[in-house]
Amino acid sequence: MSKKLVLITLEFPDRFLEEELPHLLSSFDSVFIVAPRVKPDVDRERLIVHQLESGYRPDRAMALLKRHWLRAFKIYTYSLFSTNDFFYYIRYHRSFLGYLLKELELIAPLKKFILENDLQEALFYDFWLVDATLALAELKKEGLIKKSIARAHGFDLYDERQFERRVSFRNYRIKYLDKVYVVSKHGAAYLKERVKGKFAQKIEVGYLGVSGQPSLPAVGAKPTGYFTIVSCARMIPLKRIHLIVDILKSIQLPILWVHFGDGPEMDRVSLDAGGFPSHVKCELRGNVGNAEVLEFYRTNHVDLFVSVSESEGLPVSMMEAISFGIPIFACCVGAVNEIVNSETGVLCSPHDTVDEMGAILVNALTKRKFDRARIVDFYKGHFNAEKNYRSFIEVLQKIG
Repeated sequence: MSKKLVLITLEFPDRFLEEELPHLLSSFDSVFIVAPRVKPDVDRERLIVHQLESGYRPDRAMALLKRHWLRAFKIYTYSLFSTNDFFYYIRYHRSFLGYLLKELELIAPLKKFILENDLQEALFYDFWLVDATLALAELKKEGLIKKSIARAHGFDLYDERQFERRVSFRNYRIKYLDKVYVVSKHGAAYLKERVKGKFAQKIEVGYLGVSGQPSLPAVGAKPTGYFTIVSCARMIPLKRIHLIVDILKSIQLPILWVHFGDGPEMDRVSLDAGGFPSHVKCELRGNVGNAEVLEFYRTNHVDLFVSVSESEGLPVSMMEAISFGIPIFACCVGAVNEIVNSETGVLCSPHDTVDEMGAILVNALTKRKFDRARIVDFYKGHFNAEKNYRSFIEVLQKIG
């Protein structure tokens, strides 16, 4: 019997799948990629990509509720009474019903796709815990599919990342999944504490990974008289990029700050950065391809990678930085301390003041002597793509 995999994600291409996808393609006879949003420049000659058309629209909520009322009732009441989140499901019922209907509308197009491609025996792998896992649960209840797994990362894992302060229908999702692979030890422990006892047995750690360099990259020329720091993140409130501006204004070191990433906070950050003192230079590179970020690391001396996010899973951006031997300055949130330790960088509290963070940053730049070869060794031992995905796929093939 051929091994078929159906990979579901929020959009494709998905930056977080770039490293894993080649390993999946080489390990299964057929890999079908399914996403509600598919960019037009996808290489469809090499990849089997299907855009999942959903009939969900907020203005059709009442009509969709009538269509799915029995399923919606069962899932909602299960979540009301099988967890300690009764208050949240009552207070935010409009939001949760919207999430529920959006996923239930994926059932029909998924069923059509499965039958047309004879995928009843395939392994279904949702790259995000909050994506199509409710639809997969219903299809499994119908007996149309047999095996399904999911990953859990950050927004689909941590309650504080959700407006409603709860990840929607978490127990119900996990009830019908065979396994959930969380991208960090911290995240796996967090999830196990928040699901029903028997479901915790389905939760395992599955680190992501990035491709490393054949050897320690040659460090590019250091700008005369300047320390170079880099940040790489979406400019959204959660990432607190404006706080980097405040920190750099509070210290006296000559700094070249390069930021990769765009978003709704760009105008605010650009305006604030306009008030930098003369000893601070700033380059806001905006939304660039991942290859450009890696090429910058390869050809420039970077003294420190900086992150002051108030919540994180286990950031791929940090894995990429340490693969080049770049030390990290970050807030100790989520699973960040699984990648930032005394050898690979320095941690601060997310509650530290600007002055306190500035002092830690200055110390890291001027007094700490990081061994870049040892940083790369840590990357190789924990976040090497070849190693991590080979182990992960061996597990998937046993499940499928």
